[in-house]
Amino acid sequence: MKKGIWIIGAILLLAVGVFFFRNAKDFEPQMPRAEEDDYTIGLSFDSLVVERWQRDMETFVSYANEKGIEVNVQIANDDVALQKEQIKELIQAKVDLLVILPGKFDAFVEELRLAEREGIKVIAYDRLLTGGEIDLYLSFDDKVIGENLASEVLDGIEETPDGKKNIVIINGDPDDFNSKLINEGIKNIMEQSDPDSIDIIAEVWAAGWREGKAFDIIEKTLNQGMRIDGIIAANDTLATGAIQALAERSLAGEVVVAGQDAELSACQRIVEGTQRATIYKPLNALSQAAVDYGLLLMRDEPFEYLESIDNDFQNNVVPYVKLETIVVDQANMDEIIIESGFHDRESVYINANQK
Repeated sequence: MKKGIWIIGAILLLAVGVFFFRNAKDFEPQMPRAEEDDYTIGLSFDSLVVERWQRDMETFVSYANEKGIEVNVQIANDDVALQKEQIKELIQAKVDLLVILPGKFDAFVEELRLAEREGIKVIAYDRLLTGGEIDLYLSFDDKVIGENLASEVLDGIEETPDGKKNIVIINGDPDDFNSKLINEGIKNIMEQSDPDSIDIIAEVWAAGWREGKAFDIIEKTLNQGMRIDGIIAANDTLATGAIQALAERSLAGEVVVAGQDAELSACQRIVEGTQRATIYKPLNALSQAAVDYGLLLMRDEPFEYLESIDNDFQNNVVPYVKLETIVVDQANMDEIIIESGFHDRESVYINANQK
């Protein structure tokens, strides 16, 4: 692996890194190309089931290629065993950097230690990896996401017959460390609120982020004769399942629901009035940041970070770079989603009685 020395480039990169922390939404770094270093990145995604993972994969490859970096992409189709094998193959291929979106946060101990022995840098992409050496955890602020989801739902509930806000919490996959952080954020808001005004009537963890789990818990709760005032869904796929169950009882739009990822279906529901809000993660921000920070790591150049996280490996403290997110509702749908090009207006408003 070639290690070029770019003194001027390093200064510029460091400056961009600092700027990025403060301006994640407008992050457009001017990074030097890497073509003469001949780097290869191994990109390992557990799946492309979530709508935005397809976008991230495509923009990651395109942005890296613009900088002369080759990308070896491996998609595991929700199969942890397959992802482990694919990562080992990337290590055997002697890539310079591994960027891993893991299907299970604690399942890759052997692969991380193998990468460490081979001197390969590792970025945990949007989901933390535990039990081994990693060089950077790059994600969004999941606790803040959880806080925003809870706040949107609680704020959206008006007066109730008994003065109580009956809440259902649909957490993400328990094998995804982000789910735990989102849940912490949700519970932070619950603890800060008046305990006499909130009743968590049901809570579930959805393995694989499957919408069927969300549908089932809402259907079960309604079958028990319980009134639901708000649903906090850890992502828009889970919100989809929940709202489908509500729709079967003609309750869609009557119950306040929030999710994250700004999936097209969620944006459509927001303008239609059956979902209150979603969380938007700025287009290309994570994928481009992974390439830029990865380039610094491959060159063994320092970068600034504001926080760190323990990933349960020999008291290892991992640099933690958090990107900003934006709450999207009817009021800012056009400004945030349409004008950014994340979704086009025709698609978002296709079912709404708005122009």
